[in-house]
Amino acid sequence: DGVDSVGNTGVLSDVMASRIAPGEHDEIPIVMPGHNLTWRCEATGPDAEPLYDSFKEYEVMGDDVYSLMVNLDTIAQDNGFAGADELAGRYDRLKITFGNYLEPVGVREYEIMRRSRTGVRLAWVNRYGAVDYYTFAVCDSRWLEASKSKGYFAGGHTVYSSSADGFTAVRSEYEGTYVMKWLSGIVVSPKVWLIDGGSAIPVDVVTTQVVTDAADPVSLSLVFRKAVREVFPTF
Repeated sequence: DGVDSVGNTGVLSDVMASRIAPGEHDEIPIVMPGHNLTWRCEATGPDAEPLYDSFKEYEVMGDDVYSLMVNLDTIAQDNGFAGADELAGRYDRLKITFGNYLEPVGVREYEIMRRSRTGVRLAWVNRYGAVDYYTFAVCDSRWLEASKSKGYFAGGHTVYSSSADGFTAVRSEYEGTYVMKWLSGIVVSPKVWLIDGGSAIPVDVVTTQVVTDAADPVSLSLVFRKAVREVFPTF
């Protein structure tokens, strides 16, 4: 069913390996019926001693459902780094192990990336009702499409309503079949957000087709627009 599980525990997501960069956060939604959730993280790098930490941030989403908040900035602060960028310069892997006290039941691994100036991070409700995140590597373009309602009156041609949709085109890294099937959830999800700093802005995904299986890794090109159309005043 797509849930990695042991007994009655499970992760409400189809992905167990991802990427994360300074300034980004991720969520791991976990079902842990009748258990006490415990977790820890391990950061590793080619020229650094392994770094261990535990999370202080999680949310109770419902009965027996938890959401771990993964944030490099918090991990860096807890371990005396000047910031997440310093941590990302020394470590390239992050492993999250979670379970019931000393019995691990699941793992999520991250590739630690440098902070991106061109990346666009989206979040969406997946098929389990939890939230997934992905950073698209490139923003190809942004544009506006205007819509005007006009009439011809005594004073000539007159605009009596004016609005615009703001569109964004992005491209992912080249990904394999496993990740592309997971990313296809963005296209079908009823709720998608653009993550801009600490804000989650609702967007409408215009793209309707995703290549999920191919002989070689493929890149997903996606177009979305802000869910709320900008309306201009008329006088």
